[in-house]
Amino acid sequence: MAPRPHTGPKRNEQTRQAILDATQRLLREDGYPALTVGAIATAAGVGRQTIYRWWPSKADVVLEALIEWGATTVPAPRSDGTLEQRLNAFITATFDGAQEPGAAALLKALAAESQRNLEFAPRFAEFLAARRAVLHDLLAPEIPDDRRALTTDLVFGLLWYRLITRSGPLDAQTAQALSALLARAAE
Repeated sequence: MAPRPHTGPKRNEQTRQAILDATQRLLREDGYPALTVGAIATAAGVGRQTIYRWWPSKADVVLEALIEWGATTVPAPRSDGTLEQRLNAFITATFDGAQEPGAAALLKALAAESQRNLEFAPRFAEFLAARRAVLHDLLAPEIPDDRRALTTDLVFGLLWYRLITRSGPLDAQTAQALSALLARAAE
């Protein structure tokens, strides 16, 4: 690997991408509990100080890597079709994303980290709010404001409940049943 130029506190995009790529690879190989900033730095070919200059914690690096992964993996919601079809496409993609290798464990680890680390908690809440906003906007044409937040809670509540308790599947059939239920409730 060719050395990268030193850029000080300003982020070098090539270095940033190498760090996020290394983070994603190490997460898939070893999982969140085994991940260290030192391992990320070694795998990315940078010093630990570079990572700490740009991110306050391991959880923040992982969160940015997750956001980047989601931007390339989870498709934009459909804008055509019925409410039920749009909901089904969104919920299926969301559930599928949570089923990617290591994704469920990573989401649970970040949720736990947000409970332990009060400085990280607002950044994790922003990540969750961004995902909720996508669904909230998808619901806007058919569901009044006062029920959109509740509908969004139902979708993500089921996701998180089943991730944490492993009490049921997050599969296409569950997504379809939830979409149909929510669409009927919106009528």
